[in-house]
Amino acid sequence: IYSGACIRVRRSSDDTEQDIPFLNDVIDEDELLSFTGATLDDKGYVVTWYDQSGNGNDATNTEMSEQPLIVNAGAVILASNGKPTTSFDGVNDSLGLDTGINVGQDFYESFVFERTTAGINSLSLGTKANINPFCFLWNTANTLYSGMEESGSNSHATGQTQVGDFLATTRRESLNNNVTMRLNGAGVGLANYTIGNPARLTDLGAKNNGLATIYSNGFIQELIHYKVDKSASQSFIETNTNNFYLLY
Repeated sequence: IYSGACIRVRRSSDDTEQDIPFLNDVIDEDELLSFTGATLDDKGYVVTWYDQSGNGNDATNTEMSEQPLIVNAGAVILASNGKPTTSFDGVNDSLGLDTGINVGQDFYESFVFERTTAGINSLSLGTKANINPFCFLWNTANTLYSGMEESGSNSHATGQTQVGDFLATTRRESLNNNVTMRLNGAGVGLANYTIGNPARLTDLGAKNNGLATIYSNGFIQELIHYKVDKSASQSFIETNTNNFYLLY
């Protein structure tokens, strides 16, 4: 059981940083505001989002202008489900993984986020260093993608203009060369995919599309990435996550 801090936060008043603990399985909001301040001028930025898996693969960004918000105008940012959330600006906010994740033949990812409006990028894990590798993307053209490339050969679904809180689960399994995707407990994409060389994922909320780096825009509350196919536990994962975050 993880017993460390939730996140490391930088306050806007003097750029001091401090670890913020959990309280009853969510970030301690009182501790957070006690550190950042609670006036309209006070903001808190996420410096590090700590890995709870025990692998020490924390997500960090030391560049102040690229850190997502957690406190704005002296208040903890809340998603529409009423729980605290990080807020990525869609311009340059991202967090880099300390060691990255090598994605081989199989993976399973659970991603909790809020899409506040249609026509924005919602993105889980990707990489700013190389073209294409990523796990989940809901792009500005309102198309969902899952897999390793943003292409028609991947699992994808067009015309997805809905907004709100979402749980996206992405699965890649080598036995049948399948890439599958689910959104709020329902399947939205299945594709046969020729699995190539393993990719390396290095960034939360950012990916290179070959022309430029694109960034996630909106709220991100949770990301769990398994380096194995967890589809046998899919019902449990989705139910447990939805019960906690009240997504659908």
